[in-house]
Amino acid sequence: MLKVADSSADGQVELLYDYDADLELVVGVLQECNLWPKVRLVASERNIGAETGSIGPELASEAAFSAMRRRQPALYRHHALADALALRAAWRTWHLAHERATDFLQMLRVVGDSQEGWLYQWLASPAPALGGLAPLDVLDQAGGLQVAVDALHRIEGGCA
Repeated sequence: MLKVADSSADGQVELLYDYDADLELVVGVLQECNLWPKVRLVASERNIGAETGSIGPELASEAAFSAMRRRQPALYRHHALADALALRAAWRTWHLAHERATDFLQMLRVVGDSQEGWLYQWLASPAPALGGLAPLDVLDQAGGLQVAVDALHRIEGGCA
């Protein structure tokens, strides 16, 4: 965010939050550091609580939080950062299910409609079938959708 604020590029930063107090905290810290005037020029704010508050993204958020507690206990103790990373997982799964619905539906067809909640959790959790990466991270790579679908087929077939 600060790199974008210092650059001459037209980069914009979207501040996503689910509680107004979270945004107030970030703005307050930036104001104390005299950085808010720069950041405000490139930042827009968006409360995504309504989107991420549905059951699927909530499951993804809990899965990300749980994985962090197991795999990165030092990071987990920093609650604000852990909460931000869990919110990111919730947002990314909501975005996938709504903005990339075709991709989400392709994965859902593999596991079945009754497993939609499991799919949200799987998307946000490190997956052994993907070398320990969360499927959400794999989906951002070229060919990632096929890699994720193949992993789901292996899981469904009992091979992963």
